[in-house]
Amino acid sequence: MSGSSSYAAKSRFAKWIDERLPLPRLIHDQFIVFATPRNLNIWYAFGGILTFCLGVQILTGIVLAMHYMPDAGLASTNWFRRATRFGSARLTCW
Repeated sequence: MSGSSSYAAKSRFAKWIDERLPLPRLIHDQFIVFATPRNLNIWYAFGGILTFCLGVQILTGIVLAMHYMPDAGLASTNWFRRATRFGSARLTCW
């Protein structure tokens, strides 16, 4: 690997592993000493998770809108589960 790493193996076995498979060096450089901006915090990840959840809700809403039928006889979750392709027909409602 490159000579710019600050990783130093402490035992002979760790040096031997690092010479053959530099996995400890990779983990050290990418997860311990990787430079990140100061303003990066948990709210960036939270916003990404919320964006993902919004996308899932929009996608499932589109799928539900495609299967919607404005009929009182068909307005049942049992019918919807049996009629759709991946509906769980093995579940029964009481």
